[in-house]
Amino acid sequence: MESFRLPSGKTTTSQSKYVAVWRKLGRDVCSVLGSGHHVFAFDPGLAIKRPGAGVSINSAGQRVEVSSYQSISIDADVALAIQNLYLENQKIKQLNSCR
Repeated sequence: MESFRLPSGKTTTSQSKYVAVWRKLGRDVCSVLGSGHHVFAFDPGLAIKRPGAGVSINSAGQRVEVSSYQSISIDADVALAIQNLYLENQKIKQLNSCR
């Protein structure tokens, strides 16, 4: 039976659980990073596209068009820490809205 690695390092034999856990982690991290960020790959970490400037200056000082997106890579343990902070912040917001 095939097993899949979760961000925590544990494994599961459920492909749907594997995808759901990684997608939730990606959504939560992108919520912290802000609008325009999205995950395009995961496992062993997250690969996230973020909005870029779209123009760069080359070594000759000329403006050149570049991809409208830049990507960043986040290790799973760092992503989990960001997710935990995000979820704690959501709980605090919910508690404050009940007052």
